[in-house]
Amino acid sequence: MIFQIKPLIAFILIRHFADGLLSYRISQGNLRKKKPGWSSLRDKGYDGNRLSFGPKPGLLYNGLGQLTDGVTGHVTDWNDTGNPNWIYWIGWQDVETPKPSVTFVFSSLRRFSRVRFHTLNLPGQHEKMLFSKVVLSFSKDGEYFAWKTIYEPSMAKRSAMSNRAFWIEVNLDGHVGKHVTCDFQYYGWWVLISEVEFNSVSSKNKDFEDNWSILLIVGVAGGVVGALMLCLLAMLIWRRQTRRTRAENVLDRIPIRIINPSKKNSLNRRNEVGAVMRFEKQRMLERGDEEDDEMGLLFAKCNLNNSRGRELRHDLFKGEPAGFVL
Repeated sequence: MIFQIKPLIAFILIRHFADGLLSYRISQGNLRKKKPGWSSLRDKGYDGNRLSFGPKPGLLYNGLGQLTDGVTGHVTDWNDTGNPNWIYWIGWQDVETPKPSVTFVFSSLRRFSRVRFHTLNLPGQHEKMLFSKVVLSFSKDGEYFAWKTIYEPSMAKRSAMSNRAFWIEVNLDGHVGKHVTCDFQYYGWWVLISEVEFNSVSSKNKDFEDNWSILLIVGVAGGVVGALMLCLLAMLIWRRQTRRTRAENVLDRIPIRIINPSKKNSLNRRNEVGAVMRFEKQRMLERGDEEDDEMGLLFAKCNLNNSRGRELRHDLFKGEPAGFVL
């Protein structure tokens, strides 16, 4: 007997250490009244504390019991109260416990993928039926619960699993928490459960992987944006350099004549409006200044040169000496 118990205890300890489960808080099971033999459907193996008021079943907390001992119950006739298989089941009656609930406490934040409930469905025996709904809530501090998952067994499943003990698996979608509460709702008069199993991993490892993925994505995006900015800057520099080169080539093709006042029809291309404007604009491009006041000064300068040229031609045609105003 000793050799049989020690492997079971070692299995339970290793399992709880791997899952990080510390304890669970549960509404104590009820009694089948006026029934001979094994009438208790309570958690007899609970090793924590019990809080109760008067004759009510009370609340069990800071411990572990039958729901996590790794032993599942078997199908047993409801009226066969002398069958020892009933010791593995925990049951709640709607009259005695209107809102049965179990809260599991873990050692650290866990990321849950699924949970399994081992339950009993006896629809033809005084409505000892599968629960109608289970609501799972997750909390990081044990006070505020969020990220709820609701599971309702289908009618097809109820019919297929009639008069059987079986596992029900619920997908938890990777919810994170340190406390998980399971609230059951009745479909018949009783809810019977013998075992609960969670599948979870430490949330720290998963958070590190998520953060590393985010950092990698941000780094790649930053590199792409930086490369695009460099390409844009190179294009702007090339375009500006091209514009300057074109302006220099245009000015090089403009013919220039030296002014000779004593000669008729003498022409100075630098005094023409177009040539002067192109020459001054080229100078402004070289020093990077294209403000409006500079352009106004340029036009005034051109007008002054034109007026002087007209006066000079007028005096030459009359044969009179020209007067120059400095």
